[in-house]
Amino acid sequence: MGMVNMDFVAIDFETANFQRNSACSIGMVRCVDGVLTEEFHTLIRPPKLWFRPDFIDIHGITPADVRGFETFDAYWEQIRDFIGGRTLVAHNAPFDRGVLSACLEHFHLPQISNPWKCSCRTAKKWFPECAGTVLPNYRLNTVADYFQISFQHHDALEDARTCALVMAQMCRDEV
Repeated sequence: MGMVNMDFVAIDFETANFQRNSACSIGMVRCVDGVLTEEFHTLIRPPKLWFRPDFIDIHGITPADVRGFETFDAYWEQIRDFIGGRTLVAHNAPFDRGVLSACLEHFHLPQISNPWKCSCRTAKKWFPECAGTVLPNYRLNTVADYFQISFQHHDALEDARTCALVMAQMCRDEV
């Protein structure tokens, strides 16, 4: 499946509402040779302090939680340095890629050209081909359960860490 590279950064965003630039939390975990080596996490104050109640129900982050934090652009240098030239991995990568792109666009920052891999898409192939089984769905918690990884879902750092562990496991067990 061409996923032999075990050096990547797993990334996860939580958003305040349906607007892609409304990132309110980011979690990143660096994986080197299949081993999780470093983590980065911060809350982010979105451009507008409008949080949909159903989004708060999912991730538990409120306007009061992010009020003391900076907007995305203030963290970009740290985020960019953490990512470097590595492949980015996310569970449902089009979402996280879209959030990153929208945040960069909003703050007139240059887009990055790092390759992306989707651990959800990888799982959809990996389970029938390598594990010889099909899961009821390929949500992060379902895939994590299979690998006996417990985590707090919809916490950006926990989701990124779990995504990294799942991806490393699928790369390791690839036939």
